[in-house]
Amino acid sequence: MLLASGTVYAQQPSLDKPERTVAGVCLCYTTLDDLEKAGNALQPVKVTEMEYPEKALRPDSSYEYGKGYITARYPGMIFQTERNSRYITKIRLTPDFKGKLPDGKAIDVRCLKAADVLRMYPELVNRWMWMSRPGSDYLILSNSLIQFYVKKDYSRKPLYPIDDAYYRKKPIAGIDLVYGCHPAESGLDLTASANYYVDSVLVPDLDRVFASGNISRVTTLTHSTDKILVGSKGAIFIETKKFVRHRYWNIFSLDEAYRKLVPSPDADSGVIYILRGKPLSHQPESSLAEVTAETFASLVILDKAALKKQYGIKSRKPGVVVKLKGDK
Repeated sequence: MLLASGTVYAQQPSLDKPERTVAGVCLCYTTLDDLEKAGNALQPVKVTEMEYPEKALRPDSSYEYGKGYITARYPGMIFQTERNSRYITKIRLTPDFKGKLPDGKAIDVRCLKAADVLRMYPELVNRWMWMSRPGSDYLILSNSLIQFYVKKDYSRKPLYPIDDAYYRKKPIAGIDLVYGCHPAESGLDLTASANYYVDSVLVPDLDRVFASGNISRVTTLTHSTDKILVGSKGAIFIETKKFVRHRYWNIFSLDEAYRKLVPSPDADSGVIYILRGKPLSHQPESSLAEVTAETFASLVILDKAALKKQYGIKSRKPGVVVKLKGDK
């Protein structure tokens, strides 16, 4: 499933997706297992998330925040996976990287300056010039897939407005390539001709998935977004119960009380979830599939007495009231 050092280790579908492939590693397709099977010894490393403040509480739910893997055969590349799988969804290119970006542009990060990036991508001058998140130590030059980071110079006063001429001369501190595969809801009917994705991974055969009864949610996408390319046949995204359970647990577990109540994604058996005033069934994944980092607002834990008083439910475990943004 990947290429390295000019050797083909297995059939490489990522060659059909050059727009998200670096050194033969294809975002949302290549896995850590593929790298290991190809003879790469992976070493876990801590990743400084340049886009966010240093002490941000896991603001991005799509990948393992702050954790990655390196291997000697891919110098200058750090691989980060989805939270709930071994699929690589983010690649950090460090100053040690020399090679080609997905669009074929050759770079040596150690010698790359902001001015070079703006010459390579002139459209960034007018559209995406010098973005930055509050609290982050880096300025960002970005298109739909690639983010180039330049470290802020806090000794230069005032910091804002950004001194364009000054920062154009500054080196690129790192590059992120992130490919998200989660769709928005739409009204497309299911058709046999569409592309099918299960837990963000393209699959050729859905028979075993449907037969398992493990489906939590089916959503569809008809148009491409910044990070998802959809063909004329549309794309259908299927999420399994395990995938959804891990996602909402990652979000809910930021609450200390919930984390004590449910210490792992598989430990919420017997917990009564309440969404929009309605208690959910003992298999709440279909309803809680709505919960994402973008939609979640808050949660409240009800002890057994409050659960019985407010909802008439006698349970051996507490209840969890979930509120989404926009809920009354």
